[in-house]
Amino acid sequence: MNERRVTVLRNYESLLRDDPAELHTLIRHLPIHATGFFRDPEAWDALKHDVIQPLMAERRRKPLRVWITACATGEKAYSTAMLLKEAMAVENGHPGFQVFATDASPEIVACASRGEFSQAALQKVSEARRSAFFYDVDGIVRVKRDLRERMVFAPIRRCPTSISSRAAIC
Repeated sequence: MNERRVTVLRNYESLLRDDPAELHTLIRHLPIHATGFFRDPEAWDALKHDVIQPLMAERRRKPLRVWITACATGEKAYSTAMLLKEAMAVENGHPGFQVFATDASPEIVACASRGEFSQAALQKVSEARRSAFFYDVDGIVRVKRDLRERMVFAPIRRCPTSISSRAAIC
């Protein structure tokens, strides 16, 4: 509202309805992008034990497809992929998985798809996972190709009204 010099909320609402470009601009600048690998350990444990492992066992012949919304710079998406890859190793012969990750900001999605992170970003990643899924080069940490190849990052083109900000597993 400040950038467009609109002082009344109703007027800004009208602008959003009348100008799709303004809505797109708002959506691109609204996200907080608070992210991190395995940011809430209890939630990740629950996802692993209560969702991923039962799905892997149940769907032995079908690959899993996972959708991560509001992926920001990719830490949540890559964390999910690591759990899936570890579960796939336990379920020997499982046909695999693919992770689709979306965000409203094309720039953020491009950053996430590169799979490059600072050393500080990996503080909560165990040493075992670091060696299994990452490598260091030129002072940055990169996601290994075999995990990146299971990822599809894409910007959301429109503002969907029915999408939650949680990971959807199908």
